[in-house]
Amino acid sequence: LEKVYLLPHVYNAKTKNDLIGELVIGLAPHTSAGVVARIIGYTKARVGFGHPYFITSKRRNCLTGNTPIVIQNGHKIKTMTINHFDNGSLDEEIPIKNAFAYTIDEKGKLQTRKINALLKQKSLKELLSFKTKFGREITTTFNHKLLTFDGKKVFEKECIEFKEGENLLSLYKIKSNNVEKEFEKEFEKSINNFLKDKSENKRIPNQLFNAPKKYLTKLIGAYAKNGLIVSTNKNLINDFGLICNLLGLFPKFESKGNQYKLRIESNTKNLKTIGNFVLDPIVEIKKIESKEEWVYDLMVEGEKNFIAGFGNLAVYDCD
Repeated sequence: LEKVYLLPHVYNAKTKNDLIGELVIGLAPHTSAGVVARIIGYTKARVGFGHPYFITSKRRNCLTGNTPIVIQNGHKIKTMTINHFDNGSLDEEIPIKNAFAYTIDEKGKLQTRKINALLKQKSLKELLSFKTKFGREITTTFNHKLLTFDGKKVFEKECIEFKEGENLLSLYKIKSNNVEKEFEKEFEKSINNFLKDKSENKRIPNQLFNAPKKYLTKLIGAYAKNGLIVSTNKNLINDFGLICNLLGLFPKFESKGNQYKLRIESNTKNLKTIGNFVLDPIVEIKKIESKEEWVYDLMVEGEKNFIAGFGNLAVYDCD
């Protein structure tokens, strides 16, 4: 206060014991307000002790481990769950090398930025579950942030502040930065092997996300009937959603019981778009009991956001 702001000092402490009983403010870089606390003593340990509510109020905010994300690795587009980078350690920050996120600027345009680390924390007892008009889904901690649009620019907003009817940003179009045109035989083989595979948990190979559009069109054509793909494999439906994004098609998702449907939207004139995204109204927000031990986040440079969730939503890095 004295040195920087040229204001009178507050505590008038002469020894550290003079501070016991005084009120202080705890701050975290990802929160917008301070948390009041009272000093009750000191420890020789190289940590700070605090009431669980004090620690929780300053904690970072995260996604469930099974949340799909879209990244670049080795300059190739890939999809995986966010806990893919969990190496099993108890470290809060796990370094990530050679991986890049697709980030979103204020106009909804995509950029690529370096991912520095995976953030890993214990899950809270309750989480928030979101569903949108076009079938997107994501589960977050209460104070995680998702991206929305105010009519002028894209900005982030805490999940607990959203209301049904407000818009999230659902991915519409994306391009691979490294289309591998020279591997035609491998693409044909990969598609044929995929179509022959009858296993319940099969996934589209990451190699195919970097194939020329004629192979992506062939893959969709072989699997879809009248623009509709049906499966009990939710991850597979999400993979096909990314294939649609790569082709500039907008997928709508439906679910009933354990059956999932992807419908390729043929009439896109009424879609409200911003950059590479469609404005997708929230139709359901509910509190759910967490079944997760850990929750995760990515620490991303630049715009500090990325693509995640079933159906590919724009989310914020809460570092």
